[in-house]
Amino acid sequence: MSTDETQSFLNQRFGVDLTLDEATLVCDRTEGWPAGIQLAGLSLAGEPDRSAFLASFAGDDRNIADYLASEVLRRIPDPVREFLLRTSVLDEFDAELCDHLLDITDSAAFLDQIERGNLFLVGLDSRRRWYRYHHLFRDWLRHEHRLTAEPGAIAQLHQRAAQWMRANGMVERAVGHLIEAGDVEQAAQLMSDEAAAAPGGEQVSVYRWIDDIPDDVIKKHPGLALARVGPAFATGDHRAALAWIDTAEAALDRVDGEYRRDLVLAAELSRAVVAFLAGDLEDAVERCEAILATAPSATATNAVYAQGFLGASLFAIRGPEAGLPHLEQSAAARRRLSIIDAGITAQLAAAYAELGDWESALVTATEALSLANREGQQYPHNAAAHAALAQVHHHRGDNDQAIAHAEQGVALARDWVEPTYLASSLFVMSQLVADPARQQQLLTEATQQLTGSIGHQRLLHRIETAERRLARPRTRTMPSGMILDPLTPRELDVLRLMRGDLSVREIGVALHISHNTAKGYAKTIYQKLGVNSRQDAVDAGAAADLI
Repeated sequence: MSTDETQSFLNQRFGVDLTLDEATLVCDRTEGWPAGIQLAGLSLAGEPDRSAFLASFAGDDRNIADYLASEVLRRIPDPVREFLLRTSVLDEFDAELCDHLLDITDSAAFLDQIERGNLFLVGLDSRRRWYRYHHLFRDWLRHEHRLTAEPGAIAQLHQRAAQWMRANGMVERAVGHLIEAGDVEQAAQLMSDEAAAAPGGEQVSVYRWIDDIPDDVIKKHPGLALARVGPAFATGDHRAALAWIDTAEAALDRVDGEYRRDLVLAAELSRAVVAFLAGDLEDAVERCEAILATAPSATATNAVYAQGFLGASLFAIRGPEAGLPHLEQSAAARRRLSIIDAGITAQLAAAYAELGDWESALVTATEALSLANREGQQYPHNAAAHAALAQVHHHRGDNDQAIAHAEQGVALARDWVEPTYLASSLFVMSQLVADPARQQQLLTEATQQLTGSIGHQRLLHRIETAERRLARPRTRTMPSGMILDPLTPRELDVLRLMRGDLSVREIGVALHISHNTAKGYAKTIYQKLGVNSRQDAVDAGAAADLI
C-alpha cells in the first residue's frame, strides 16, 4: 500500500484519524505489507498513546506476533524455522555469510526455499545474491529467538558474524556485531585498528559506535578518547573535552608509528578547537600554526582542519583580509580530499560577504549548506552561511530573502552553545532591519552574548560602531540642503580610496573584492550622494564629513 492508501484504509476501517506523517511511519515500518498495516490498525485502535505506539511499533507487537506465529510459523518446517531464527541476527546476508554463521554448506538451498515460499525475504541486488528479511518479520524472528535460544547462543552467532565481516572488509558491521555479542574490548580494538589504518588523521565511520563503548575501555585507546572530544564540544563542555584530550595523550604510549604522530597532531588540533570555542583566539592561532609547521603534509586531514581554524581565528581577530588566504587554502584542500566540513566553508562565505565579494559569498554559502545536507544535519555553525546569504540578498535589493536567511541564521545559532555565532548572526540581522528600536534590541543582545569574551574585540567594536551610528541622526544634510542617505562601512572604505589615484579595479584589489563588486559600490555611492562623477563623490563626501 502507498502512504495515502494506508492513511485512508486505517482511518476508514479503524477510525484512528491518522495524520499523513503518522500514516507514513506505519507504511515505512510495514513496508506497505497489507496484512501488517491491518494488524497495526488493530493495535492502534486500542492504544491510548498513539505517538508512543508508533515510535515503538515493531515485529514484537502482540497482533503482529500472534499473526506470524499462527499463520506463518505453523507451516514452516523445523529446519527452515531454525535457519530463519538464527540468521535473524544479520541485517543483510548472502549464502556464503549464512554458511559461515551456521557452520553449514547448504544455505543457498534454504534461501531458495524461503524465497519460493514468500517468507518475507527481500532481494537486494539483481543477481539474487544478497537479501534481508522484511523488517517486521526480522523483528519478530529476533524476539522469538531471544525467547528460545540457549544461553550464549546469540552472542556466539554475533561473534561468528563479526569474524566473517572483518575478513571481508565490512569492519563497521563487524564492530556492531561485536558490541551485540558483548565483546566491547574486541570492538574497541577493531575500531582502533581501523582508525590507525586511515591516512593523515582522517575520521573513520566506525566511530559511530563510540557511545556503545564504556569509558574504562575507551581510556585504553587514544584514538577513541579523541573521538569523545567532539560530543563534548557540541554540549559546550570544554572541561570534558580537555579531560578526554588529556586521557588520549596519557594513552599515546600504547600506539606507535604514523598513527601515533597523527594522534599527537589530532590532540593538539582538539586543544586549538577548545581555545577557538572558548574565545581564546590567539592561543588557537598559535596552536594551529604549530600544527602546520609540524604536519607531514598539507594534504593531511589534521593539517586541513588546522588551516581552516587558523583562518577562522584570524578572521575573528584581524578581519577577513587576514583570514581569507587560510580559509581558501583549507577549502581547496577539503575539496581535493573530499572532506565534508560545512563549518569552515561557512566561515569562508562570511569572510567573502564582509569583503563585499558577493558572487563568491553566494557560491560558498550555498556550498556550505549543501555540505550540511550531505551530512544529514544543519549544524549551528552554518549560521554563518545564512548570514552571508542574507547580506548577498540585501545587496541585491531582495530584503525579504535577506531577512529570511538572517532569521534562519539566528535560529541555528541559538541551538549552539558557543555564543559568538549568535552574536555574529544578531549583528548581521541588525544591519538589515529598518526599525531602529529593533536594531538596538539586536545589537544589545549581541553585546550580551560576548560578555567575558577575550578574543572577539573586533566584533564588539563593529557592534559598538553600529550603536554609535544608530544614535546619530539617520540622515546627514549636505551644504546644499540635500538629505543624504547613510553610507555603509564598506561604501565608506571605497569612498576613502576614491580620494587617491587607484582605479576602480585597483580599489577592488586593495579591498579584496571583485572589479564588478567595486563598480557596484561606486554606483551606489554616486546614487546616495546625488553625483555623477568620482571627484564629485569625493567632494560631496568631504563636505558631509564622511571622509
